[in-house]
Amino acid sequence: MKHLILILSTIFASFSFAQSTLSIFNNGGQQFYVILNGIKQNSVPQTNVTVSGIQNGPYSVKLIFADGKTGDIDKNFLIDEPSLITTRVVFKKGKGKLQLIGMEPSSGSQAPAQNAVVYRPTDQTVYSDAPAPAPVVNTPNTSVNMSGNNGSVGQTVTTNQSINTNNSNTGQPGNVGINMNVNIQDPTLNNGQGGMNISVNMSGTGNQTQQSSSTIQTSETTVVTSTNMTNGAGGSQSAAVKPTQTPPSSANTNNQSVSSVKCQNILADEKKLISDLKKLNFEADRKEQLEKDMVAHCMTAAQACELISIFTFESDRLDLAKYFYVRTIDKEVALSKFMDLFTFDSNKVEFREFSRTVK
Repeated sequence: MKHLILILSTIFASFSFAQSTLSIFNNGGQQFYVILNGIKQNSVPQTNVTVSGIQNGPYSVKLIFADGKTGDIDKNFLIDEPSLITTRVVFKKGKGKLQLIGMEPSSGSQAPAQNAVVYRPTDQTVYSDAPAPAPVVNTPNTSVNMSGNNGSVGQTVTTNQSINTNNSNTGQPGNVGINMNVNIQDPTLNNGQGGMNISVNMSGTGNQTQQSSSTIQTSETTVVTSTNMTNGAGGSQSAAVKPTQTPPSSANTNNQSVSSVKCQNILADEKKLISDLKKLNFEADRKEQLEKDMVAHCMTAAQACELISIFTFESDRLDLAKYFYVRTIDKEVALSKFMDLFTFDSNKVEFREFSRTVK
C-alpha cells in the first residue's frame, strides 16, 4: 500500500510540475504582445517576453506589435514534454517569422525566469506583470494671507487639493479623482465682499470626467461659470486587436476555378519525407518545408493522407488538403479520404466546396 501511494504521489508530482517556458526576443526593437491560444499573456509590450508555467499541449502563438505598423506573426507548435523553448523574431523581405533557437527538455520544476510572465489560461486570469496600484496623494489645505500697504489692502487665498488614483492589478484602469478648490477674497472689491472661488473636480472609472466652476464677484457684477467635460462613454479604456489571418495560397475565397497541377514526378517515398519533417519542432516550419518540397510533385491520395496526418491543427490540415488535392492522381479517392482528416463539420464543408472548383 505504501508503495502504491508513493507511486501515485510521484505521478501526481510529475503532472503538477510538467510545465514549459517559452522565451521570445526581438533584436529589431519592436515591442510586442504574446497571444497563446487566443489569450493575451503580457499586459505591457516588451522586446523580450518569457512565459512560464505552460502546460503540455498544442499552442497557436500570435505576436502583435505595439507600433501598429509591424505585421502580426503566427506560429503553431506542440509541447509534448516539459521544455525550455527559446525563439527569436526575424524579418525576411519585410515579413516577420518566429525562428526556433533552442528547445531543451526540463523537469518543469525550475523557478520562473526573472521578469517572466505567468501563463494565463483564460481572460479572467490576473496579469502577473500588471503595474502596481498608484498611491493615493492628499494635499492638505493651504491658506495664504497677502497684505498691501499698511495692511489696508489684502487678499486671502485658500486652496484645497486632493488627488486619488487607483489602478487594480488586473490591468484595467481603476478610479481616478482630483479635487481642487481655490478661494480668493479681496476686501477692496464690493465693500469687502469681492472675491473669486474656483473649484475643479475630475473623477472617473476608466473615463476622464472634468468638472470646473468659478465665481468672480466685483463691485459691479458677479459672474458664475461652470464647465463639465467628459472623455469616454464609460468603463475602462482598452484596445482589442483581433488577429487577422491571410488566406493561404491554396484557399479559394472567390469560388474561382482551380486547375489541377500536371506534373511528371510522382512521390516515391513519403516515409523518408515524413521522417525528415518530424525533425522540425514547429508545425509551421513543417508545413512550409512540405509545400516547398511538393511544388513539382504529384502523389496518391493515400500518400497525401499520411503526410497530412502528422499535423495537429485542423487549420493546417485544411490548407494542406487543398494544396495536395490539386496534385493527387486519384481525386475521387482523395475526396473521400481527405474528409476523414477533419473533425469539424465547417472544415469538411469548406473542403468539399473547394473540391468542386478544381478542374
